Amino acid sequence: MTADCKGTVRNLDRNEAAGASLQASGQRDQVISFRIEHTDEHGDVTGYSQVELRGEVIYGGLTDGDRVEISGRKGGDGILRPSRAKNLSTDSEIWVSNRPGVKILQGIITVIMLLAFLTAAFFMITGISGGRFP
Repeated sequence: MTADCKGTVRNLDRNEAAGASLQASGQRDQVISFRIEHTDEHGDVTGYSQVELRGEVIYGGLTDGDRVEISGRKGGDGILRPSRAKNLSTDSEIWVSNRPGVKILQGIITVIMLLAFLTAAFFMITGISGGRFP
């Protein structure tokens, strides 16, 4: 389910995900969780939305009391997990990066290095060098 919401940040909490798996870089996911307080035109609180920003890197600034606008999908648990948010108080963007391209590149480099090592080991073990045989 897609949700759009605008409101004030409350109960801001920044941490590394305690239960998150280690990334290829050896770092844990960064997590920023907070509630958005919704108000009517008179300033009366009409409700709250739970929000969680999670990824390898979170760019942008957010503090308790900032006005934000967020669009994203709500999970089955009712928590909104957007990849971007607009900080209306500072007129700036907050966005989450999981850098899948970097992980793919790391995997390719690892495979190439492994193949180079195995090739060198093969030639050292078999005694073949420069195309000449003893």
